[in-house]
Amino acid sequence: MIHLVSLLPFAKALQVVFLFWCGIRLVRHWRRGGKNRPPVVSYILPWVGSAISIGKDADVFYKKAREDHGDIFAVHVAGARFIYTTSVPKIAAIYRNTKTFRFDPVPKKIVSVFGMSPPSVKAEWMRDVFYPSHVKMLSPGHVGCFMDAFSRHSSDIIGDIAGGITNGRQMTLEDFIIPMVFEVISATMFGKEFPATSIFELFKEYDDLFPILVAEMPKLLTVKTRAAQSKLIDVMTTYLRNPSKEAQAQKVLSLYTAGMTDASPKWSERDVAAALLGEFWGPEANMTWGLYWIIAYALHEPMGLAPLVRELDQARAQWLKTHPTDDLLENPEALLAFLTNAELPIFEAHFAEALRLTSSRFSARTVAAGGATLGGYDLLEGEMIICAGRYVHLNDDIYPNATAFKPERFLTADGRFNKKEAQKPFLAFGGGVSQCQGRHYTTRACRIVVALLLMHFDIRLDPGKPSSIQLDLMRVGTGVLHPKIASHIVVSRRESM
Repeated sequence: MIHLVSLLPFAKALQVVFLFWCGIRLVRHWRRGGKNRPPVVSYILPWVGSAISIGKDADVFYKKAREDHGDIFAVHVAGARFIYTTSVPKIAAIYRNTKTFRFDPVPKKIVSVFGMSPPSVKAEWMRDVFYPSHVKMLSPGHVGCFMDAFSRHSSDIIGDIAGGITNGRQMTLEDFIIPMVFEVISATMFGKEFPATSIFELFKEYDDLFPILVAEMPKLLTVKTRAAQSKLIDVMTTYLRNPSKEAQAQKVLSLYTAGMTDASPKWSERDVAAALLGEFWGPEANMTWGLYWIIAYALHEPMGLAPLVRELDQARAQWLKTHPTDDLLENPEALLAFLTNAELPIFEAHFAEALRLTSSRFSARTVAAGGATLGGYDLLEGEMIICAGRYVHLNDDIYPNATAFKPERFLTADGRFNKKEAQKPFLAFGGGVSQCQGRHYTTRACRIVVALLLMHFDIRLDPGKPSSIQLDLMRVGTGVLHPKIASHIVVSRRESM
């Protein structure tokens, strides 16, 4: 009896050690995701999670996560848990199974990123009426009026810039392309009276820190961005009171202003202005940079823009044989007809390859009631699973030497655009029901701008300044990436045109 009593302190100590060990096992089990749960990428700081590692180099982070855990894994960032998949078959399964993996066309996130009020976002009208109407407006059969306007404003704005260019002008590619395209898109959407030039820097201030709004960071970190957002909404509100009479501008506005009469609860004037900011942000933050990358990557190739220029000149010469009176620089209708019919496989290949490398759109789905199983892992109701298309594009098993710019991968041996190669998993615009609604507008618009740039200008890298392609990965998941360093160019006007 005495012997047993003397062992009690030791027994209690063992009990404490055992409970401590069990606690550690439970914590590790939870951090791994639990039985049949997606493995969790390890992290050190609570709440922060993997945010610092992603911010340092997102491509390295997600590549290592896939190598360590397979093509489904969980990531903790800023107090939230997200499940990612980089598997083509699993992404396809998610896109197909819309009842289990639900897409929300009006996510709550737009309250913070664009400034709409919570009641306006919750309105059933937005999901049941506005969203389908918006999809129809940008469909191939209805986007024509936007292309007419885009061609007209592109010809006017780029032509004016060409008329004032001094030969041998030195500048950055960003300063050359982005303000120009920003103005064209603004005029197409809202008319030439819209104050695009005066709000360019304000929009840039808003967009530069847009990713922290998407990440729903604490308000202390988003003060500057929200101030810019509020000022942009003020601009949109002022515009609403005296809008342009251009047809395509009226078409956009009528869709949005209907929320002030048809939605329940009704949208306020500021809700409409904030929604218009969202419409404005899409092409201004993505199409502009998509165009930038087509030119930037080509400039850094050994032959520069020469292959694109030669292809366009040959197609133009062929067109003029049957349309001898067409002035493609002065007649936007003729330009649009030419580009609609011209075969430009080298351009198509450059377009596809530039977007493959620089797009970073993530498609999010929410697991429906009852949960789901994917790849052998159990997913819980309400969990968000993200289809990481960028890391499909950077998979060497799908695209050999995936990080290299090789537009020839999209061309056949005889120089035609390789449709079979293009049918590989290409998720630059997302996929399924969440595929970017503006993709038809974007692909046609890029043809117009690139054609006008190549016909008006001679653009070369500045031999006196070092230049290389480096991507700013801070924007991964929010659209087309920006450059980390500038590309310096020398611009002259093409006299032969």
